[in-house]
Amino acid sequence: MWGVFTIRIITCNVPESYLRAIEKITGKKKIYPSRSELIRIAIREWVIKELESAKAFEEFQTKPVLYQDEYLLEKSKNVDKVVQQVE
Repeated sequence: MWGVFTIRIITCNVPESYLRAIEKITGKKKIYPSRSELIRIAIREWVIKELESAKAFEEFQTKPVLYQDEYLLEKSKNVDKVVQQVE
């Protein structure tokens, strides 16, 4: 259960091209029920990604210099796997 959380209204200016793209995928029988829901999901996913990146960076900084190249090589293999799945 997610629990109860407060939703606050914010104002955000976006380019017209973003708005046109958002309009194409929101509304009745579309991918997202509303612009607000699409934006909430996008922000949530971005925040998760950024927090994971920050954690990975912290882990990277704690590794001895000798092992940083091996760490980067392992991370790049993960990226390659994701790219192959998308192709």
